[in-house]
Amino acid sequence: MREVVLYTRSGCCLCDDAKEALRRARAQVEFTIREVDIESDRDLYEEHRNDIPAIDKFFSGNPPPYAVALDPTARTSQTYGTTKYPESYLIDSEGNLRLKFIGPRNWTDPAVFTLLDSYGAARLTN
Repeated sequence: MREVVLYTRSGCCLCDDAKEALRRARAQVEFTIREVDIESDRDLYEEHRNDIPAIDKFFSGNPPPYAVALDPTARTSQTYGTTKYPESYLIDSEGNLRLKFIGPRNWTDPAVFTLLDSYGAARLTN
């Protein structure tokens, strides 16, 4: 397992909780986080598609420690069948969707680490 994809939107406190929990989990297990903002402003995206200051604006000037993808057309979320937020997806090292989580998740729960281990996430040593 290499990547967790989190579909989110601004003003979603459950999404914010999910982001924070994923950040804490990354301190113990190696994986990347890709956040997809499903309510991105299409005009803003088109205007800034090369430098994406929309991401900077969304995070109030504090860049996130992971990649953020904009999905202004909702094509990706429609492909995955995203209907509730936050939603997280585990993507394996070959890019295959392995698991989908609907709603908030305690990413620091020991059972989650066992799950991530089973999908090949490397434990980080402190």
